[in-house]
Amino acid sequence: MEYVIAVDDALRKKIFPSLRWAAYIAPEGNPKDGERPIAYIIILVNKEISFGSFFKYDVGASAQNITLAALEEGIGCCWIGSFNRVKIQNILKIPVGHSVDLVLALGYPLESPEYYDIEKGKPIKYYKDASGVLHIPKRKVADIVHIDYF
Repeated sequence: MEYVIAVDDALRKKIFPSLRWAAYIAPEGNPKDGERPIAYIIILVNKEISFGSFFKYDVGASAQNITLAALEEGIGCCWIGSFNRVKIQNILKIPVGHSVDLVLALGYPLESPEYYDIEKGKPIKYYKDASGVLHIPKRKVADIVHIDYF
């Protein structure tokens, strides 16, 4: 893996329209001017040395560690997997042989989402209420963790 860290304001402005934000609540979920990320970390896969699909585990572990380190500094991190890869590749001048796998958007959190457990089989669609509070349903631990057997 390799990384491009985009902190330049003009560069971040070029990257922003290529990202898809909060699909369930678009366009309301799109950050507005003054709320946009202070940096992007673009995780690349060097296809010349990464074979098969195992690199996905490396990308996930790397992204999680970056997220935890950012959180320790009071910086929020949003994983973005829905974006225009060709545009990002061109904007950042990423060479052939490398692919853009994940974009991490970093910034200081402006929201305090509310998380709640849902019953098995219920939809996991998040939403904003009339007050603008983001509600994020989560499956119960007991529904996703199986001890000894499935």
